[in-house]
This record gives sequence, C-alpha cells and structure tokens, in this order.
Amino acid sequence: MSVVVLGGDAGGVLANVNRWLEQIELPPTTELELMKNTHELADQRQWYELVNPKNGAAIYVSMFQLSGDTVFVKMVGQEKVLKS
Repeated sequence: MSVVVLGGDAGGVLANVNRWLEQIELPPTTELELMKNTHELADQRQWYELVNPKNGAAIYVSMFQLSGDTVFVKMVGQEKVLKS
C-alpha cells in the first residue's frame, strides 16, 4: 500500500489509470470506458478496481484532490489477497 501526493492533476485520471493497467498487463482504456467503471465515493473521491483476470494481478486505488494536489491511496497485489 502506498500514499502519494502529486501537484495539480498529476497528469490526469485517464493517463494514470492507463499506466496502472499497463502495470498489470492490461490494454489501455478510453475516457468513455473509464467513466463507466469509475466508482464515486464521498467528497469527490474516485475509486478504481483494476484486475487482470488472467493472472489475478490487481491495483485498487482511490484518488482525490486536496489543497490543489492529487492524493493517491493505492494497493497492489493479487486480487484474492486484496479482497481478503
């Protein structure tokens, strides 16, 4: 698990999600598909569950704005471990 704070929009949501998808060996997504799979939490926080069904690799991440910065709370591992 990691918590990272980056300035501004940190490159944007789509660029970050596509980077994470690449990390778990999945193809990039589109803005439209991303919107369909975004979970909105309270206070404009977004939650993404990215899972590669072939190998079980997963990234769960929440991102939100705080004082002009973007905060990422990210868990990386096997889906079966992250879900337990």
